[in-house]
Amino acid sequence: MTPIINDFCQGNLCFQVLLLPVTGRYRDNIVLCFTKLTMSRSSTSVVVVGAGIAGLSTAYHLLEAGFTKVIVLEASDRHGGRILSVIPKEGEGAIELGGTCIHGASVENPVFRLATEWGMADSLSLSDRICGQFREENGEIIDEELVRQVWELFLKMEASMDKIYTERKHSKDFPSSKTFKEYAEETRPQILQEFPEEKERERADKVFNVILNYCRFMNGDELDKVSADFIGQYKSFPGPEMTFMGKGYTGFVDKLADKLPGDIIRYNTEVTKILWEKSTVEVRCKNGQTYTADHVVITCPLGHLKANYKNMFEPELPESKAGAIERTGFGRVAKLFVYYDQPFWKEGIKLAWSEQGQPNTEKSDWTKQLVFFEMLPANPKALGGPFAGRGAEIMESLSEEEVASACTELLRKFFNDPHIPKPTKLLRSNWISNPLFRGGYTYLSTENRSDDMQHLAAPLPDQRRPKVLFAGEATHPDYYSTVHGAYLSGARESQRLIELYEQ
Repeated sequence: MTPIINDFCQGNLCFQVLLLPVTGRYRDNIVLCFTKLTMSRSSTSVVVVGAGIAGLSTAYHLLEAGFTKVIVLEASDRHGGRILSVIPKEGEGAIELGGTCIHGASVENPVFRLATEWGMADSLSLSDRICGQFREENGEIIDEELVRQVWELFLKMEASMDKIYTERKHSKDFPSSKTFKEYAEETRPQILQEFPEEKERERADKVFNVILNYCRFMNGDELDKVSADFIGQYKSFPGPEMTFMGKGYTGFVDKLADKLPGDIIRYNTEVTKILWEKSTVEVRCKNGQTYTADHVVITCPLGHLKANYKNMFEPELPESKAGAIERTGFGRVAKLFVYYDQPFWKEGIKLAWSEQGQPNTEKSDWTKQLVFFEMLPANPKALGGPFAGRGAEIMESLSEEEVASACTELLRKFFNDPHIPKPTKLLRSNWISNPLFRGGYTYLSTENRSDDMQHLAAPLPDQRRPKVLFAGEATHPDYYSTVHGAYLSGARESQRLIELYEQ
């Protein structure tokens, strides 16, 4: 008999089968010889779901490595995801309704490094977390030295939370269920005792309220949802915080998108179903289109996954990944800005409330969770900034007139000037109510387990056969909640496929 040679493929791998007939005593036996023929990068198809930073990074790195059959499916009519820079009037600088800062502007940070390589360094401006006046509700300005002292004491508290994670991350009983709020309120008396005079102590308490409102934004939600034990898991790059001038962060996103072929991103193409049981993956979209690929990389926000994962995947996700999606927090974060044709301020202000806005107070109390009305280096006609929690969610539900009136009342109170007019224009985000996002960014809750982010990032069905891969800031164990975390997660998943198809 003549040897028979057959080819067949299983998933992303092809095999050549050689059937050798054997004569003599074992003449009824056939020997099968397998030779693995790895598919080339140029013939391997990849669908990337989402054209935010993680999706653009994934596609960019795959194309650079020689993958040619790559498409990006984007549910909205724009790229950039949670980066959204808005220019109020032609010729003015951008206002950031989404991602704002490069956190850690140094060569270690890929966003800063690329911005520098792309000639954008001159458009960057330093950002200072405690710049501007800390004002009380009667308009009085709190002494800068007192603000600095409270801030430095808070930073020591923050460092002690980092130490908790470092000391306990390998402990069998890690984590406990202590929240950021509990830890902060336990620390508040220790901070206030540093100010023996009653008036100073009262003001220090108000400064501490500003800082906790700021922490609510930095961590993404109400502080009684955020785990104090996991704070130390977040890592930072060295270097200052910097913001983009001119076109804003969107200018950086556009530069990254320009690295991709013009037809690679399919806009207004929302993915509703991922069928991954067979050797290839089928992707079904809301507009009726269907795509088939060897690999699919999911980069949509964790908030969207939380709302849709049960119906989005077939077969359903394994418990380890589904549980991690459920347990990991996705914060209620908003941006709010007032714009005036004729600015009336000389400095921005921090709102030093005598008491904090609480998560279960009445609807009209939402403004007590506002952190500041700060000046914007890119646009001197606007004041505002981010805030988070229940107040942010309420703000999105109100009419523009209601929000503008509330802001005007607030500005009149803290500037102690009843003649401040209503803003010419109001600019605000809607990340929480937008079904494509359902929030701002990831935080680790008291329900999280120490290995949840590894499960969020794990491919399906397993590491050896990565048919469905996952990227996005929520999947980065060190840099979650950041733009650079999203970018690095896309680079990680593209590298996973690059190594699978070593040339």
